[in-house]
Amino acid sequence: MNYLSEYKQTGRMNFRWLIPDLVISGFVGVFVFWFFVEHGFSASESAVATCIAGNLGSRIFDIFRFLIEYKIGLPKSFLTRPGADKEQPK
Repeated sequence: MNYLSEYKQTGRMNFRWLIPDLVISGFVGVFVFWFFVEHGFSASESAVATCIAGNLGSRIFDIFRFLIEYKIGLPKSFLTRPGADKEQPK
């Protein structure tokens, strides 16, 4: 998910999904880097594999998030901020 474009459209950051996305991408990247270094690959090969795996981890998280939001059908109260449905006084 492109969090910057979401911020431009809505005017707020959605940290509920950003933080887990970053953590999953980082964990997958570190795991793949460690795996490649342990198996004798060069640092540049390990770095390329880390980038690819981190991006794949992020895409898998997006698919999982889509399934949670739309297919399983969690209540809207879970997906939105508290008080977001109330209109703010001007």
